[in-house]
Amino acid sequence: MTDDFDDFEIDGEDIDLGNVPDSANPPSARYLCTIAKMEKKKRKDGKGSYINIQFKIDDVLDENLEPFIGRNIFDIFNLGAAALWKMKGVITACRGEGAAKGNRIPNMTGEQLVLDAHEETYQGRVNLRTKNYQDSQDWVGVTMDLTAIDEPMSLGDGGPGEAHNGTNGASSSAAAAMSPAEVEI
Repeated sequence: MTDDFDDFEIDGEDIDLGNVPDSANPPSARYLCTIAKMEKKKRKDGKGSYINIQFKIDDVLDENLEPFIGRNIFDIFNLGAAALWKMKGVITACRGEGAAKGNRIPNMTGEQLVLDAHEETYQGRVNLRTKNYQDSQDWVGVTMDLTAIDEPMSLGDGGPGEAHNGTNGASSSAAAAMSPAEVEI
């Protein structure tokens, strides 16, 4: 340790380091999210593939979680037959009942859904994972009320304030137009 460092105050707002969360990850909670990115990757052992999904938090149910709006949650979706239930849940939440069929995973980038984030320990490391995927049309949160939207809007950039009724803003023709980016499993 060097002697040329003196105590100092952090510039800006009144900050109390005691109130800063211990983790940079959002806590376990229910969130309204937009799928910001999907990417297919090969497993390290070469035996199959998985999909990484980046979810951007658009809204929260608890005003204490409001600082996490705009942050990201990352999750891995195994493409093994026994684990496809999780990917099916995301597809159904984004595209509706019956959308998860065949052997193709649609590109859902920009689409909105509700999910529960929870901590999971794997090989001694705590990670934030997702589950309980739901359509966003009934969401009433701290900053957004999607139940007040009567007319579907265009898919747009999927940012906060986008209307997403049932298909999360993607009409059947918009969903069909996204098919070239689908992933075959």
